[in-house]
Amino acid sequence: MAPYLSDYGYAAVALFVLLENFGLPLPGEAILVTGAIFTVSGRLDVSILVLVAVAAAVMGDNLGYALGRFGGRSLAVRLGRRFGVSSEHLDRVDHFFSRHGGKVVVAARFLPLLRHLNGIGAGLSRMRWRRFLIANGLGAGIWVAVWTAIGTQAGAHLQAVDTVLREGTPLIAGTLVLLVVALVVRRLLRRRVRDELPVVP
Repeated sequence: MAPYLSDYGYAAVALFVLLENFGLPLPGEAILVTGAIFTVSGRLDVSILVLVAVAAAVMGDNLGYALGRFGGRSLAVRLGRRFGVSSEHLDRVDHFFSRHGGKVVVAARFLPLLRHLNGIGAGLSRMRWRRFLIANGLGAGIWVAVWTAIGTQAGAHLQAVDTVLREGTPLIAGTLVLLVVALVVRRLLRRRVRDELPVVP
């Protein structure tokens, strides 16, 4: 993210955050954290960064809401197919919104699939726009504040963060590989046991 911020500054933050909240799988958190690190060195202003990011997040979700509300499911599926969004994904998102409404709009900021389909899901479920706008603004404020705070802390302790990442990455990677292997072996064993069970007439 650093080259984009160096070249385009707040415009890069606005574009990445807006498009991610509209529904595209882009690294919104990464741009916020990197932008916040830039504020520690004085290359960006943290107040402007927060305002730009919140405005872009709200605008992106509202564009998604309009797509879901007025474009309907068929258009959402057709456009989303290019980015791995299926009809089943929309079914799950629609179910969440129908059951939990405004709470999901706020919490969805921190859940990958729901964050990308936040506005579209609210539009498809026919949530009232005013209710969506309030919940959306609250969620955007919390989301931006959390990741900006993480970025500023990382920027203030950049040397320590770099050391932890450099020394801890091999351990984390090894743990993840072992976890994946264990899950695959477990799945194979369960399938083998299931295949060996006698068929009851």
